[in-house]
Amino acid sequence: MKLRAAVKEAMSEGLAIRRYFMSDIYLVPSNTNARFMVMNKGKLISGNRNPSLDDILAKDWHITEYKKEP
Repeated sequence: MKLRAAVKEAMSEGLAIRRYFMSDIYLVPSNTNARFMVMNKGKLISGNRNPSLDDILAKDWHITEYKKEP
């Protein structure tokens, strides 16, 4: 799925997104200056990630659930 479609679906369902090669890392879309929050095994590792050109053009995005940090 393309990035735009993945973000739209994830935002409406409160889910995260990731590409096929991101094993434990997932991105939580945000409608703030944070853009995407990067999570790894339930922990926030970065609060501000911009997608690369490769990310924007990729068609391998997947919707995924994520566990929030305890």
